[in-house]
Amino acid sequence: MFAFLITGLGFVSLFFIFNAIDNRRVSNSILLTIGLFILLFGLVSIWTLDDLNTKIIYYGFIGARVFVILIGVALILNGLVVIKKEGRTLPNILSLAFGLVLIIFISITFTERFLAAPSIQRIYAAFILIVGYYIFIFFNCFISAMIYQLNRPRLNQDFIIVLGCGLNGDKVTPLLASRLNTAKRFYLKQKHRTTPPLIIVSGGQGPDELVAEATAMKHYLIEQGIPEKHLIIEDKSTTTEENLRFSKKIMDGLKDTYSSIFVTNNYHTFRAGIFAKRVHLDSGGIGAHTTPYYLPTAFVREYIAILMLHKWLHLCVTILLIALLIFA
Repeated sequence: MFAFLITGLGFVSLFFIFNAIDNRRVSNSILLTIGLFILLFGLVSIWTLDDLNTKIIYYGFIGARVFVILIGVALILNGLVVIKKEGRTLPNILSLAFGLVLIIFISITFTERFLAAPSIQRIYAAFILIVGYYIFIFFNCFISAMIYQLNRPRLNQDFIIVLGCGLNGDKVTPLLASRLNTAKRFYLKQKHRTTPPLIIVSGGQGPDELVAEATAMKHYLIEQGIPEKHLIIEDKSTTTEENLRFSKKIMDGLKDTYSSIFVTNNYHTFRAGIFAKRVHLDSGGIGAHTTPYYLPTAFVREYIAILMLHKWLHLCVTILLIALLIFA
């Protein structure tokens, strides 16, 4: 039992070490989750010395499952709000769909005693394992994103990269305005303490946009009082990865060594950090405010996007789980 406690503490310690080195990896939160689970298992093993404690834990697990069902209900209600306010599009129904999956997944665990047929049991086991795996990854993506929100860059940056996210004609949307306002606040804080950073507004022109995102972003910041000489346009990118890669090329051309941060919405910072790592940009992110009702749907979208970054790995794990059940 004490060996579990020591092992769990080891995993938690590894989390702190690796997170200090690079906080842009989902594997960090997996280490934390495994460590906490082993610690909990060790503590439960020590604590469950009589029937009363065993019953308490049994009903505790039931309570935990009911709690997850309530989360599923909350996600469904949130999805209905998003659909009402933002329209019935595929991205906007994601939180509703995820809530339904949670409810179905947990509800089935209550019916295990009724699954007598071996074939049904195998299907049930496959469903539990595969859905459980993706819920586990979702949980770790969420933990990673929350930890990444704790990033507090120093006021000594040479550049601030603002990532574009679509326009309304030739005007910035409220979502994009929140990013620009966050960049402006950081710019003013640093300006009053040391020297003002250069702001790179990054975003090309979409098919339904009248101008490049970077152009509209520049005009917005000038109207907000930011001097034009402190603004740089990057208007060729069409994705987050291109935002960061093309901005890095601009910064590399201006300075041999520099420090930088990027600004996006809070739900998007972790994935943007993954892309920054991919393009070899040592840049942390700060998150702009997002309307609360939109956060669950936005994060489910981010989770799916992070899954797609490693789709072959997750596909192989899924196939392996199915194979283990078939040949077991």
